[in-house]
Amino acid sequence: TVAELISARQHGPVEATLVGQLSTIGGSANGSHSRLSDGTGSVELRILPGAPRFGESPTGTYEVDVIADQQTEPERSVDEFRGDHLDVSRMAQSGLFNEAMEMARDMVMRGLGEHITGHAPIRGTAVRPVR
Repeated sequence: TVAELISARQHGPVEATLVGQLSTIGGSANGSHSRLSDGTGSVELRILPGAPRFGESPTGTYEVDVIADQQTEPERSVDEFRGDHLDVSRMAQSGLFNEAMEMARDMVMRGLGEHITGHAPIRGTAVRPVR
């Protein structure tokens, strides 16, 4: 389960298969950022480019093979990045370009820019639909 994965990765790297609702947050040539929830919790992960994906699930439920690095610091949420990103967009659309640039620089300095480049220490290596 997600809860078991979160607990186990406090002590070292973990390989596991999770089953749950998978939603894509965003993607690029470096893979897609997704969130998997299974009722015991949710985790953000990066589905690696080239990871086998065996079709779509009519229920939104997938079985995902993952490799999770040992967690050494608190996990940052993509929701935190999304909220700041919306603030930057609103500033720029309002003509506050200098303020938007400054906030964007601050985001990168705080490490939130890593969401764009794939910071997620949990990597999906294969995705299978549950029918």
